[in-house]
Amino acid sequence: MNQDAASDKTDPSEIWKIISAFQDIESMLHEDDETVTLPVADLIGLLPDDYVSLDDLSSVGDSKASVKIDNLFFQLSKGKVEVPVSVLAVALPPEFIRPQALEDEHTMVRLPLQAVVKAVDPASLKDRIAPKASRH
Repeated sequence: MNQDAASDKTDPSEIWKIISAFQDIESMLHEDDETVTLPVADLIGLLPDDYVSLDDLSSVGDSKASVKIDNLFFQLSKGKVEVPVSVLAVALPPEFIRPQALEDEHTMVRLPLQAVVKAVDPASLKDRIAPKASRH
């Protein structure tokens, strides 16, 4: 075995450090994505009429749906929270929407700010407002 090949070997204990670093990077990339749960009737009411496949929202009842919101805390800091129609459509029961809604990634839907704030996981909110020094 030549000397260069021997020096290229990584200590097994270092591998775990590398894996941990990648996991930290991945979590930082996704740390601002959150899911909030809101009433299905309210969410359907936000969609453009062309994408809704029912006329009477009373059939929805009081069911809820979870919506994945990218950069939630950043959006909250700006005073508005928006998602593409396609993201909203994925969260809703398929019998309430038309298939075209799943393809519309360009039309943005503004979610009711007060409802989103109420739906944010208190632990996530607490982590966000805690001083950074106390997180480590």
